[in-house]
Amino acid sequence: PFTHAAAHDAVLAVRNMFFPGTGTPARLVPWCTFTQRELAHVGLTAAQARPSSDGLLRMVVSRRDPGVANWLDPAGATTVFAFLRWQGICADYFKTVEPPKVEVVPFDELRDHLPADEPAFGPAARAEQLAARQTAALRSPRGF
Repeated sequence: PFTHAAAHDAVLAVRNMFFPGTGTPARLVPWCTFTQRELAHVGLTAAQARPSSDGLLRMVVSRRDPGVANWLDPAGATTVFAFLRWQGICADYFKTVEPPKVEVVPFDELRDHLPADEPAFGPAARAEQLAARQTAALRSPRGF
């Protein structure tokens, strides 16, 4: 579930391979990757992501549930490394779409930055969504 130690050890190994003696172990490893999606809502698949009425996919990263379908829960983290993974998309696709944009807004002003008709996503819908994710994660090998 945590990849920080493996990544850190790999960096040390490469440093020692090319520059002997420079890959000394650090006392602290400053980051980790949380990959247990059955425990927190940390990502969305293409099937789970819901586009807005204007066709754009908007993901909201917030430690509090913002009441929108595409919420990504950082599981208490204050710093987030986010990435988009593109699979099965032809190269021409990127000629017709704008690159992803990131906008940081105050939590209480989020609705002002979404389409006016963005549907609310209440507690019952969230519970159903998280239960479906947990079930899917537990059915998949190693939770992936």
